[in-house]
Amino acid sequence: MKLNLLYLLMLPVFIFGACTQEEATEQMTDADLISAIQRAEKVEIDPSALPDNATVIVSRDFEEDYTDRALLATELGYEVRLRGSRGTRMGQPTDLYFNLNGRKLDAERGMRGRRGGPNGEGRSGHGPKECFELVFPVTFVMPDGTSVTGDDEATVRDAIKAWYNANPDAKGRPELQFPVSVILDDGTELNEVTKEQLQEIRLDCKPGSPGHHGPRRRCFEFVFPVSFTMPDGSVITGESGPQLREALKAWHEANPDVKERPEPQFPLDVILKDSTQKTLTTLEEFQELVELCGSKGGPGQGGHHGPGMKAACFELVYPVSFTMPDNSTITGENREEVRDAIKAWREANPGVKGRPMLVFPVEIVYKDGTTKEIADQAEMRAARKDCK
Repeated sequence: MKLNLLYLLMLPVFIFGACTQEEATEQMTDADLISAIQRAEKVEIDPSALPDNATVIVSRDFEEDYTDRALLATELGYEVRLRGSRGTRMGQPTDLYFNLNGRKLDAERGMRGRRGGPNGEGRSGHGPKECFELVFPVTFVMPDGTSVTGDDEATVRDAIKAWYNANPDAKGRPELQFPVSVILDDGTELNEVTKEQLQEIRLDCKPGSPGHHGPRRRCFEFVFPVSFTMPDGSVITGESGPQLREALKAWHEANPDVKERPEPQFPLDVILKDSTQKTLTTLEEFQELVELCGSKGGPGQGGHHGPGMKAACFELVYPVSFTMPDNSTITGENREEVRDAIKAWREANPGVKGRPMLVFPVEIVYKDGTTKEIADQAEMRAARKDCK
């Protein structure tokens, strides 16, 4: 009876103490509460034990990350360490903080106004979603100097995750080894991309509507369908940027040891920044357009189509002919005639899909004045490959 009476007498004290602590944390700024959680002793918990609000935010706003660990600072809140699981961000850490109710804490809240939604969602902490895909294989150097290499994204991701599981107290982050190849969202593949060039490409990945990110409008855009001839002679065609990008990525994952570059098939239609349409008939024309865009030999200054595209060291000798998708043939005595004829054909056949195909054999002339007959597309690829 005395024990029960003592319990009843002490119960208000416990309740008051708990309420006082909760009120105290609510009165703290988010920055102060984050700092307190960071300094406090914490115990590791299963991510499933996080409050429902925190679980929703992690799964919704950080879908390309995985939870590396979740920690509880008693009477203060939670610290959650995420790591990137895709692209160049694989293994990169992002620390999130939540109060005891699962509201996401924002260090800037209270200084420049509350950011995010009703649950306190703030910035993701790692920028917009990448608008390009890595071409595998790639290599990451881990904080202890060891290397992780894989022929596909899943292999690299699992290896990095296993390394951090074996080294939970490691402080560094994986470093992507350069140069790399990437496929832009419009299907363009860039090769021999340096770290500085990749940083410039990232600048063109800007946030759009919630859950969607895309690139800024470039100096020019492809008119689809667009086809690329792959190093094994196969042809990949995309009806849209995402479709072409996925097809190119799949080909590279199936052929990880092939170093040669795919080549766009010409003629190639592009839309310029002023919305006019232009037909390119050679790789040299393509390179000239890139230079006019101000690419300066690399991405980030306009077209973003420069790296990895080797300028042709020759020109077609006119007249040349093209077989159109309806099997008709057009012939031009010069570049302008061919361009105008293709444009007229497209205007007369707006619903016909497919691309014009150069009729072989053709003659090419090198910059030193020598000429050569090209029998087929394979010889044309070889001639372009030989350009230094």
